[in-house]
Amino acid sequence: MMADALAQLLDRTRRLVRTKLAETFDYGTHKFTDAIDSDGHGNGPFRMRFALTREKGTDGDDHFIFDARESDDQAPGPINYLMNKGVPGMALGLFYLGGDPSQVCNAGGPNALDEVLFREGSFLQPKYPAPLGLRGLTAMRMISAMCGLLNTGGGEAPAANSAYVVNIMRGEFRNKAGELEPYLLADGIGVGYGARATADGIDAVYFVAQENYPVEFLEAGYPVTMRGYGVVPDSGGAGKHRGGCGIVREYEILAETTMCAIRIDSVQNPPWGIDGGRSGRHGVAIVNPGTSDEVVLNPLSDGNMLKKGDILRIETGGGGGHGHPYDRPAERVLEDVLDGFVTEAAALELYGVVIKNDELDVAATKSHRADRPKVGRFYRQEYVDALV
Repeated sequence: MMADALAQLLDRTRRLVRTKLAETFDYGTHKFTDAIDSDGHGNGPFRMRFALTREKGTDGDDHFIFDARESDDQAPGPINYLMNKGVPGMALGLFYLGGDPSQVCNAGGPNALDEVLFREGSFLQPKYPAPLGLRGLTAMRMISAMCGLLNTGGGEAPAANSAYVVNIMRGEFRNKAGELEPYLLADGIGVGYGARATADGIDAVYFVAQENYPVEFLEAGYPVTMRGYGVVPDSGGAGKHRGGCGIVREYEILAETTMCAIRIDSVQNPPWGIDGGRSGRHGVAIVNPGTSDEVVLNPLSDGNMLKKGDILRIETGGGGGHGHPYDRPAERVLEDVLDGFVTEAAALELYGVVIKNDELDVAATKSHRADRPKVGRFYRQEYVDALV
């Protein structure tokens, strides 16, 4: 009885996902491409190319085929991701059913696809001994690519999200006895997520096992002083629904010696916006910002030496926007400005909203928005009809 009930649950989920797939994708092949900037060893970008084909099988039923074989070859650096064949169907199941409390997300999602095709030797199906240490970065980009694939078929998936940022610092500090003592700080920092068709993206998201390290915790346990912590204005992509904003964390180094490793993706290929929404802004890591000693760190690097008294400022990226920015109510833009998510300059340049002395200039906004910029389906650096 129990086995039969579980089998029925799986079959119900499978049939629901297949029904949703048929509503989203016409017959034929639908394609989307996303990219990882680098593998940290001077190679890249690495493009993941996804395709979903809907065809009529010889049995008269629809067949759904997911194909990632055109993705780039495996990387010398550790961004390779050994992608399980159940991942695409599970992602589709979560998208279609995840917001419905009456449904159960289970292995019926992966079972909804008739075929899942990978190419051995690609960075999504690498051969041993390919390094996999940054596979989490690739998994984050995979989520955005699946959303892009859904959007090409007519779905209303979110715009792209940034990949969470990791900052690892290690070195030696002097304890209260004056002796040198080693330390290791691994700080995962949240990012902005992509806007949805009906709502803004989520600001400052920490991913799964990451935790928001409070200022008090960091300063009590590590040789750093936190000089700043908040959202990054204008990091969320402009749109009718704004992309989520990223985070700024600014550390003052109190240790005698510190070596810093940083992982920031989506600099060359920022998170795309959809249906007129703009890209989210990319992240950056800067040592001693605004001084003669300012240094911008390689976004995917290790061996960056810091000294006592240095300031390390990390800004994480935001999510892409959804919909034409001029369709965002001017009052919402004013709220964003007053709350520190959008600057007055960006309100005018991107949203066509005129704000003076923290107040909305209704007449000037109406005049400015009369000249409505043309937009495209996707935005990454510029408006394009497709990302390929």
